[in-house]
Amino acid sequence: MRARLLTIATAVMLIASACSSTPAATTAPTAAPTAAPTAAPTAAPTAAPTAAPTAAPTAAPTAAPTPAARPSVLRVARISDFLPSIHPVNLGTGNQELMADITFSTLVDVDSDEVTILPDLAKSWTASPDATVYTFELDERAVWSDGQPVTVEDVFFTIAWTSWYPTALKQFGLEMYRNVKGGENGSGTAIAPGTIPEGLKKIDDHTIEITLSKPDGTFLRRLAGAYYYIQPVHILGELTGEQADSCEFCLGTAGVTIGSGPYDFETSISATGANFKAKKGYWKGKDGPVEQIVYKIQESNVSVAQLKAGELDLVIRVPPLEGPGLASVAGLKQLNVPGVGIFALNFNHSQTDAAFRQAIAYAINRPEIIEQVLGGRASLNYGIPPGFKLYDDLDKYDFNVDKAKELLATSAFKDKKSIELIYLAEDPNFTLTAPALQQYIQENLGITVELSAFPTAPYVEFIEKNNDWEIYLSFGGSEGVGWYQSEIYTACPGIGVTYLKLDVGDDRGECAYQALFKEAAGLSGEAQDEVLHELARKLSTNIPIFHLWQPNYLHVYSDRLGGGFRIYPNERESFQSILDWTYAP
Repeated sequence: MRARLLTIATAVMLIASACSSTPAATTAPTAAPTAAPTAAPTAAPTAAPTAAPTAAPTAAPTAAPTPAARPSVLRVARISDFLPSIHPVNLGTGNQELMADITFSTLVDVDSDEVTILPDLAKSWTASPDATVYTFELDERAVWSDGQPVTVEDVFFTIAWTSWYPTALKQFGLEMYRNVKGGENGSGTAIAPGTIPEGLKKIDDHTIEITLSKPDGTFLRRLAGAYYYIQPVHILGELTGEQADSCEFCLGTAGVTIGSGPYDFETSISATGANFKAKKGYWKGKDGPVEQIVYKIQESNVSVAQLKAGELDLVIRVPPLEGPGLASVAGLKQLNVPGVGIFALNFNHSQTDAAFRQAIAYAINRPEIIEQVLGGRASLNYGIPPGFKLYDDLDKYDFNVDKAKELLATSAFKDKKSIELIYLAEDPNFTLTAPALQQYIQENLGITVELSAFPTAPYVEFIEKNNDWEIYLSFGGSEGVGWYQSEIYTACPGIGVTYLKLDVGDDRGECAYQALFKEAAGLSGEAQDEVLHELARKLSTNIPIFHLWQPNYLHVYSDRLGGGFRIYPNERESFQSILDWTYAP
């Protein structure tokens, strides 16, 4: 096997520079907050981040004459994952979240340490000692793009809507909203449209109290996610779940889609991106120094070429192997950061069982792929999500062909002659590694692996609506931030779509994942660790998702970018600090 992997990796290694990976920590949080402060930004969630917030550039830029001055226009691109929507029912890719973060506002934001909670629509907040009741004081200055004030009713509408139409949520399940007392609370049974859950209480015109059905110390941190943005009831008050897939507002339409964030759509979202313009007289008292953002959605090779030609100012998630070739380009800097996202095999449980999934895990030599195919630019995972502690009694699934074959022989699917491995097309994170995974499985288990590459929308459509598949590859997310970030990926079917075809039968207890996540969120200290240990054992034994490694992320940017410019460990949250960024003429 080694000889064949060396063949795959030879061309890669010839251009790769030496770069050691920094493993992310695997410690889990130990305590839920006893009370959030009355003034932002000193509240923090229950988990410490597992990756450093920033990293020093990996290569110094070559000195060059200063290019001619031009207006403050930031031209940015990221890897090309994208779904044509900006509404939370279908918001889940990094490009969507970055766009949402500059257009809309959430109740709270998170700082670049991925822990510290900052104000956004809420200027202050408190939490009850049992992490059940949260009170938010809204900033009275907040307005929508059309000048209408942001109100308590906007918050109530946004939260209640997810319980009116829970099955409309195709990406993230928005559990923090649905878990409000009187909401549908993960049952999948909608409450009547127009009903305001009893857990939402208006204290005065700018103060709201939110009571959860169960204690949750992760509530504030998870509210900072872009998909928890507040929506305008005066625009979307009559929106149904079915309409949210295709309404003009929902698709990111210039002049129609309005928010309370610092930027408005200047051009509508298309398959190639969108343009944004900074608001004048922004309600936070500071306009964005970057006057226009040209956001491009395109293949990585195009972005790399445009970086070299001076036609882009920032590319998030450049393929790491492109780093050496960009290091000598005048005016560019690099950040090589251990990521909080993951690379994983996701299994359809109606087409596989635990023994089959374990056999696949043992058949793959992950350290060898990291070293020879990825040039060492990743941190090894051990099957479970990286936000969990690596407990001593968990199987690390070290490469073992004999054990892989023994397990396959016990599987109900032992006679399976072929499997399909689905992944995103034209993305080097997949195109480099999928052939290596294919070879390991074929040669060590004797199962033919058919590689099927799809663009983003067909990829999502196929996995979501078709049950005739076995495995798909995923890349990204933010599971390294904390254990609670993994709940959405193992939710039972029917409430949001995470694309895993989980068997809901009690014999394997797969629906227990979500229950254990929720139980742990309401605990602290040893009690929480005991539940997380049980959850980690179930995830390790059943392997609903096999976490292979955490890639390092390479971000390349113009030396004209300055001020408070920084890339977060969870890079899709980086635009939360956009008001501090500058772009020098």
